[in-house]
Parts: sequence; structure tokens; C-alpha cells
Amino acid sequence: MRLHIMPQVFASAWRLSANYVGGHGDMDDNKAFWNDYAAEWASNIDTESDTLRNDFIFPSFVSFVGSPAGKTILDLGCGEGSYARFFARDGNQVTGVDYSEEMIRIARSRSEGIDGLSFVLADMSSLAPLPGDAFDIVLAPMCLMDCTNVRRAYDEISRVLKPCGNLYVSLLHPCFFTTKSSWEVQDAKVTARKVACYFATEQALVEWTNSTAKDRRIVKSYQNPYRLEDYINPAVQAGLCLSGISEPPVPREYLAKHGPRHETWAHHAALVLFLHFARS
Repeated sequence: MRLHIMPQVFASAWRLSANYVGGHGDMDDNKAFWNDYAAEWASNIDTESDTLRNDFIFPSFVSFVGSPAGKTILDLGCGEGSYARFFARDGNQVTGVDYSEEMIRIARSRSEGIDGLSFVLADMSSLAPLPGDAFDIVLAPMCLMDCTNVRRAYDEISRVLKPCGNLYVSLLHPCFFTTKSSWEVQDAKVTARKVACYFATEQALVEWTNSTAKDRRIVKSYQNPYRLEDYINPAVQAGLCLSGISEPPVPREYLAKHGPRHETWAHHAALVLFLHFARS
């Protein structure tokens, strides 16, 4: 499944309704969350309310990956399938994987008639339906944060990648998103990003309210306590070599189009982290 630990970061429709409220979840909890939230998530993309995702994160990650042609591509945590559909061109054969039955249903319904594109129900830490040495490229956009076993996920990614194949990862930047990160404000102006509990070891249960929904329903999700090393060391141990890293700021073009409300991500901290690994 595609992230969404912190929905207010992506869609202006979402706001924090409570602070981190504790608790602990597992894969079944997250899967239930995504099955329940799938239609709403897809709708947010359709209505362009998710401006950071649609106009910054998506195009920035696509640029980071480049323009593959004639490749076999695996899209992990494919969600409603937008990345898979984008790359299903130029002779690419794309497989989208998600553990949410509802997300897979939506992805298939939105992708009818597109050649070279298929979707498989599976968890990224157990890709048993997929053969080894099968993919030139694996994409993991905004999904490893939701994975309860990142080490196993990297082992599986390494297994299904062809030798010298490439893995591209996007994340909410773990150095700036923790269970206690926030903005410091002085005289009604944001002056810094405050980060605490970077070395937390337990999940945090977060509650969000969709302020545009008629029922204003509360959605709960679990934030995993992953640090930068948790996304790099297991990959290296799985036989993947770190080949590149990018921390793009929100560009001026985005601010000119959508206004200054996300200007903090252009000056004070990196919203996203992109990683490129190659299988040795």
C-alpha cells in the first residue's frame, strides 16, 4: 500500500484531530485501514486535493526514476495504480502489487485496456506469487513506511530483481518525520522544524479527520519508528548497493501554483527522500 501515515502532509482536506495516541498495530491492522480507506484515497487523487502528492512527489519521483523503455517493472504498494499506469508505456511490462484487496480492485478497474499491465494481491515482505530474477526495475514509492518488516521486504526485492536490476524508493524523510516532529512557530511564522523521539522503538497510533467528508470521520493509522539506517542497512545486507540519493525541496513552480502554504518544505526541511539501489 502506498503511504499514508500523515495524510495532512498530502491533502489539504486532512487535518490532525488528535496527537499521537499510542497503541500498537500489525500488518492486519494496516491492511484493514487501507481496505477501508481505499476509495477515499483514490478520490483525493482524482479531485486534485492531494496537491503535494500530485504536483510535487509524483513528478519528482518519476524524474528520479527516469524514462525506462522495454523493461519489466514491479510497482510495490501500487495502491490505485497511478505509478503502474504511468510506466506501462514504451514497451514496459508492469506488475503492480498491493496487500489491500480493495486497492487492487480499484487499480484493475482503472487500468482496463492498458497493455502490459497487471496487478497481483501480495504483501511486499512476501512476494511468493512472483518468480525470482524477474524484474529490471522495482519501484517502492511511499510504501516502505507502512511495511512492518522492512528487512524481509528488501530480501524479497533482491530476490525478484534481475542481476544489476534497480530499486527506486521514495519515503517521507525519516530525519524530519518522527512520532514527535512539528513546526516551531514564532510571531505567527514558521522558523524551524523540531524533531524529537528519533530513536523511538514503538509504533505510534495517529488519528486524522477528513475535514471535507460529510461525516467528518476519523481515520487511524500506525506510524512505524523507522530511522534512516532502517531503510539503508537492510538493503545493503540484502545484496543491494546504494547508488543515489535525492532530497528535493518543494520547487518555486509548485509554490507559484498553489500558494505559500507549503513553503516550509522549500526552506526548513526535506519532505521526501529518494533512494536508488542496484542489485549486485
